[in-house]
Amino acid sequence: DLAMVNLLITIEENDQYHIGDINIQGNDVTQERVIRRQLTFYPEHLYNAVAVERSRQHLMDTQLFSEVTIQPLGDRAGTRDVLVTVKEAKTAEFIVGVGYSTQQGVLGNISFTQRNFDITGLGKNRPGRPFEGGGQRFSVVLEPGTEMMRGHIEWFEAYLFDLPYSMGVKAYVFERERDYYDERRFGAVTSFGHRFKNRWYGEISNRVEGVDIRDIDSSAAKDVKDVEGMNFLVAMKGMMVRDNTDSRWMPTSGDRLEIGYEQVLGDFTFGKIETKYNWYKTLYTDAMDRKHFIGTKMQMGYIIGDAPMFERYYAGGLGSIRGFEYRGVSPRGSGTDSRIGGEFLMLAGAEYNFPLYGNNLRGVTFIDTGTAETDVGLDNYRVAIGAGLRWTVPMMGPVPIHLNFAVPVVKASDDDTELFSISLGFTF
Repeated sequence: DLAMVNLLITIEENDQYHIGDINIQGNDVTQERVIRRQLTFYPEHLYNAVAVERSRQHLMDTQLFSEVTIQPLGDRAGTRDVLVTVKEAKTAEFIVGVGYSTQQGVLGNISFTQRNFDITGLGKNRPGRPFEGGGQRFSVVLEPGTEMMRGHIEWFEAYLFDLPYSMGVKAYVFERERDYYDERRFGAVTSFGHRFKNRWYGEISNRVEGVDIRDIDSSAAKDVKDVEGMNFLVAMKGMMVRDNTDSRWMPTSGDRLEIGYEQVLGDFTFGKIETKYNWYKTLYTDAMDRKHFIGTKMQMGYIIGDAPMFERYYAGGLGSIRGFEYRGVSPRGSGTDSRIGGEFLMLAGAEYNFPLYGNNLRGVTFIDTGTAETDVGLDNYRVAIGAGLRWTVPMMGPVPIHLNFAVPVVKASDDDTELFSISLGFTF
């Protein structure tokens, strides 16, 4: 027989208290203002454990710190000081490595990244290292590969003049062998953004780009041959984002909404309307504080006007519809097998993510659906189901290695399918 016991839990609440001074320690390199602007609590506010945890997560998401603790101090009636203690992470990285994915082939990596850059050179927290401590990101990347080559130089300031405004500048080059032609892009992007107090973020960016289409096969579609040679584009994009997720790198609860419009001029005139929505929910947390969670996604895009085939929508592959090759879902040119892209994109899916071993190996099961069409419609909607592994290697950063096995359940006769996909990298 089962015995029954009545359990009485008594809770005695402490008095609320306001925040006094906010003190910061452990930042030998990082300027104090970089830390304070991530905090969502302030002196004279009521102490709020939710705001404290959100601030701690914001600081961890910057990747400037390996540990962050925030705790109240003192015993004054109605007031507590707050101590923010950080342990700074290694923010300068020089990487020589190689990776492989089913979408990009073998890809080398030679890069330098400083996540705690100070372009003014005014950092004084550590003598002899003036260009550190400002919380800016600076990177120079070159990635040569068997199927593609890309490189860029980028600078980004998340809080321009310590105000809720951002600014970024990026110059890039890109080359890729497509099925029926070779594509080369080079250009520059500048962006300006603003963080609103209600978690909305707005950004305006400008893209100036040259696109060179060359080495076209004789069997390529007319849409490909029509854009042979150099094409010049100038684009202005406006975007609004509301991010309510609990983590930038592996969200387990909350949602994220992104809405944008891009107007393109130059050799072609057209516009792009795009929206993305992701939702996450934690289902269970085990004894080791590892979370089981689900995530859903929905993405739509529509082109207004006559866009060239290199600016149209394609689907398939990692981040799109697994179970299909990269760009394997696409309208084809008349009388050819050449992919020419669509003017309407629809993607939707769901994934269950759960721990397998330790804190770095996780499993997933998923369903991916979607289509890319010449016009708005779901006539050839695709569906795939699958499972996979996610392995996070600490020395390679927060983005895990992806291994997926997916089976198309609903597909079109001319789709290119792919049962296994992988994305991994090694540094040395």
